[in-house]
Amino acid sequence: MMTSEGNYDDTYTSFAINGHPVHIREIDGLTDDHEKCRNIVVHFGDDRDDPCVTLRRMSMGEFHARLKDELNEPIKSFSKRDADPHIAERSGVCPAPTKALYAKRAGMLSVYVGEEKGLVWGTKVRYLSPAERAKFELTVDNSGLLHIADGKLFDTTRSGGAIFVMDHDGRIFASCNEIVGKFHHSSFLAGAPVAGAGTLEVVNGRLKRVTRNSGHYRPTVGQHQQVVDRFRRLGAGAFISSTEV
Repeated sequence: MMTSEGNYDDTYTSFAINGHPVHIREIDGLTDDHEKCRNIVVHFGDDRDDPCVTLRRMSMGEFHARLKDELNEPIKSFSKRDADPHIAERSGVCPAPTKALYAKRAGMLSVYVGEEKGLVWGTKVRYLSPAERAKFELTVDNSGLLHIADGKLFDTTRSGGAIFVMDHDGRIFASCNEIVGKFHHSSFLAGAPVAGAGTLEVVNGRLKRVTRNSGHYRPTVGQHQQVVDRFRRLGAGAFISSTEV
């Protein structure tokens, strides 16, 4: 159950959400298509300079309406673990679809915008089409083992690890072949926002370790926990020895 109590000044509205202090303010912003919109910035804790979360395309009125909606999980589930120290560095992120399985998404850092055109690394980073992306999707069998698209067990022993991303529908894409300036975390979803990203250690299909190490996306702890939740729901969590935060 979420409760809120108001305490207002000219700039912020302060609340207690599930017993934690939260400060919100409304700002002007732009969508990914460069259209004007209203955004809500959420600060957690007593220090309003703390890292924050931005709710894009949402006005103060809509935020208050959602506070009263006990069924709105994306708002209800906000906590300090979603604080984003890289919020000002991101290229922007549109809200996840209403029926998204995982609504907390990270936009790519703006420093990498244009990398597919050769504007960042001096070489063009490969951005996958939906058909190409499917070849990198991981699946989990009834024994909790990870497989690549051709049905073989996924294994990162030779490469020392794999990079991965998860989309808002919980689909996970991975590769053992990260190449600087050519293939990165951003390659899987063609630079689009992710619900999680990092590295995997997998031995004979058994997921041993999952991290949130991604220079392109810098996921929050909350987004990392979405990934761990997804693997466990798929049945691959039994072998995990580390979910390094």
